[in-house]
Amino acid sequence: MSFKDANGTQWDTSVTVGSIRRVKGVTGVDLANIFDEKVYGQLVSDPFMLIDVIVALIKPQLDERDVKEDAFAELCNGSTVELATESLMRSIAEFFPAPKRKPLLHIWERSQESQLKMGELAIQKIDQVMDHQEKEMAEKVEKMDPSTFGS
Repeated sequence: MSFKDANGTQWDTSVTVGSIRRVKGVTGVDLANIFDEKVYGQLVSDPFMLIDVIVALIKPQLDERDVKEDAFAELCNGSTVELATESLMRSIAEFFPAPKRKPLLHIWERSQESQLKMGELAIQKIDQVMDHQEKEMAEKVEKMDPSTFGS
């Protein structure tokens, strides 16, 4: 799996025993236990930690391309973080044997579906609040005495 940064540079997020060891040593995050509720929740909700994990994961590529960690972080906008997260989660799942891989991929896919649904529900709630406020404002305007305008 791979993703592209804001400049369009492609980065490989393949997970190996060596990269799991490196990421854990640098960040304390154990990618072998990524779908543990605490680890998973922290990683997907904290873009700074996610980028730290990605940097540790792709460190050999950064070194090979002579890209400093801070320079890479500057190339990580919202879209890049989203793509990097997807790539990382799928790479981690692909690391495991097939019997464990399928459930891990299912967890990831379901969490993405849930986030989309939560976003839709938030938009519906915002629309309800805004509709209510607009109705209240319209009622207040209707009650205003036009003769008091401009006085």
